[in-house]
Amino acid sequence: MQKLSVQNRKALISEYWKNPEARQFMDSLLAFTLALAVSFIPNTNVTTNYAEFAVNDRISKKLTIDIVALTLFSLFVLWILVSPFIKYFYWGEFESVIFLNFIGSMGVGLYGIADYFNCFLGVHGFGILLRNSSLIIGLSIMIFNFLLIPGFGVKGAANMRSLGRITYFVSI
Repeated sequence: MQKLSVQNRKALISEYWKNPEARQFMDSLLAFTLALAVSFIPNTNVTTNYAEFAVNDRISKKLTIDIVALTLFSLFVLWILVSPFIKYFYWGEFESVIFLNFIGSMGVGLYGIADYFNCFLGVHGFGILLRNSSLIIGLSIMIFNFLLIPGFGVKGAANMRSLGRITYFVSI
């Protein structure tokens, strides 16, 4: 099994240098993976305050402000650290990851904040509203895929991810 994994990695790395589409995919994947850390802050706060959500019929303003402030702070820290991280651990060919991370991390931050509101709505029995917003999000992501990816490639995909997350945030 381990031998197979090494062979797959070798094939993927060799494909990175031969195929520009594989390279763009890997850059997008790395940018998105680095951006995921931003969504952990709202999700962790939701988990720790779940009991408060169940008891109260309103979301605390202080908690909302704290979550938004922490998410913005984590975005700024990520934006400051991503460039030195990429330049230190990777090489010059990966610099497109920095721009893709900038686009994707904004969407991931909004996605995390939307999850915060989603959890509150779920605790209070708004399942039909959540289902309808999921349909809107799914349709909008499909439309964004058809509009952005063929013309813009990996940058279109990064924008599609962010626009999908913005749609999620707005629909919640």
